[in-house]
Amino acid sequence: MKTVQSDLYNTLAIVISLTLAFSIPFELFLFSYAFLGPLHYLTEINWLEKNDYFIPYKKTIYGFYALAFLLSVPAFFYVIQPYFELTDAQQNWMHQFGKNSGLYGLLFILLFAFSLTLFRSVKKIIVFNLVLVLPLVGLLPEFDFISTAVIYFLPTLIHVYVFTALFMLAGYFKNKSKLGLINLILISTVPLLILFSSVISQEYIPSLYTQQSMQASKMLHLNAKLFDLLKMDSTAFTPLAPLAIKIQIFVAFAYTYHYLNWFAKTAVIGWSRIINTKKWIVIILLWLISIIIYALDFKTGIHLLFFMSMLHVILEFPLNFRTIISLVVSKAKQK
Repeated sequence: MKTVQSDLYNTLAIVISLTLAFSIPFELFLFSYAFLGPLHYLTEINWLEKNDYFIPYKKTIYGFYALAFLLSVPAFFYVIQPYFELTDAQQNWMHQFGKNSGLYGLLFILLFAFSLTLFRSVKKIIVFNLVLVLPLVGLLPEFDFISTAVIYFLPTLIHVYVFTALFMLAGYFKNKSKLGLINLILISTVPLLILFSSVISQEYIPSLYTQQSMQASKMLHLNAKLFDLLKMDSTAFTPLAPLAIKIQIFVAFAYTYHYLNWFAKTAVIGWSRIINTKKWIVIILLWLISIIIYALDFKTGIHLLFFMSMLHVILEFPLNFRTIISLVVSKAKQK
């Protein structure tokens, strides 16, 4: 019964997310990111902690927290930057530090998380990381498509769309729900539906506040990368080009549905039941503070909450790999 209710909720969430994404793609993304995002981060981090982060050695999770902090240093820097006089060289150094730490840090923690799900032996984990992971971290960034995937797509669309779809697929193999299968088909066909739809640029001109908030979110960089991958000619990226609008529709849908899908899992995985009253008070308080910060200045909100956003992404890596491994095993058993 819980599965049926969750599947029905997911169907409704897909329809609502897609309808709103077609209507107000820029505004929907900003609302979902600022309003639903922080509540998702706080509740999922708590659920992962209660499940020992799905790794055999819980103390290794301190490395995830340390890396999330390291990746957040440039974001914190931008918050305090107005209060200090820094030279152009110092600002360029901080920008380059953020880019390099994001690339090498994310790649390392991704492969490290894989080792934690692959092995139970401490010795094997250490050897795997020394012999394979560290050389790969030094080698793989030399390939531009890997650098682009790690920096731009891994913490964004791969997290909110690809992994969400994989979780849904794992749920289908477990429950064999017909409605769950329909939801999988729906979410899988959304990119094609958006790509082959017709959009009129003049109908999507956002307000000045929305434009400034989109710039602050830096999601237009992601849109530009997708634009370059999908375009068929030498057209330069502009946010209101028809293809760019389609990309924004997909981004708005992916993020909104990702958050709604998490809240739909309440009945299935019971993440809300493991939060006691005191924690609920703290979570709601932090959530309200986050919303206020975003409302006062969206750019400040993006930077102040970057740590929590990045932390929930990398803490999920072990679960992501566990899900992939379970899907491979399920497929092998079927054969």
